[in-house]
Amino acid sequence: MLRDFQIFNPFAASTQLFTGQIDINHEQIAQYMRDYLHGGEGDLYTSYFDEKLNEKMVFDMPCKNALFAAIVASCEAYANVRNMGNERLDNGPPHIWFSEYMEGDRHTLHNHPRALIAGTYYPYADEDSCNIQFRHPSSGMLAMVEPWNSEGDSFVIHKLQPKTGMINLWPAWMEHEIGPQKEVPKERSRLAISFNYGRAR
Repeated sequence: MLRDFQIFNPFAASTQLFTGQIDINHEQIAQYMRDYLHGGEGDLYTSYFDEKLNEKMVFDMPCKNALFAAIVASCEAYANVRNMGNERLDNGPPHIWFSEYMEGDRHTLHNHPRALIAGTYYPYADEDSCNIQFRHPSSGMLAMVEPWNSEGDSFVIHKLQPKTGMINLWPAWMEHEIGPQKEVPKERSRLAISFNYGRAR
């Protein structure tokens, strides 16, 4: 499903975000991630900053081929709709990393340089999982020049509540942030497999 993110922006009328659902064994992947992160082998909330841990998790991950196929198919469809051109897409698997959000965990505002498409798949998320917030890179300027806008933050911020099995794709230049996560038991931790795909240049 394509979702138009309408923003008040003199440079772009809208940015398309892709939201879909992956048919895969979410419970198996979720348990695998919880065994590794936050008290497991990594004792971290994310594998992004530990290259050896991330390589090991990718190598041993259950349902890996099915997940990679779903990510690649979603990215190809998204690139086609947005006229990105398949020549910019990689022929290999996407670059992925794993995150588990417990109380207080967050990921500050950032984008994904040099990638064409960024995205996240959620092996587990529920109503108490923190959302992901998207901001257009010009939002800081717009906040200064349009402080009287009656819509408030909604004209530069788009919030999306994750659900188990959901996959989201967006242009890698789009700024986004996550958290902080509220207190939840370990069995309900917010789980995300994030990825980059394609080359911006």
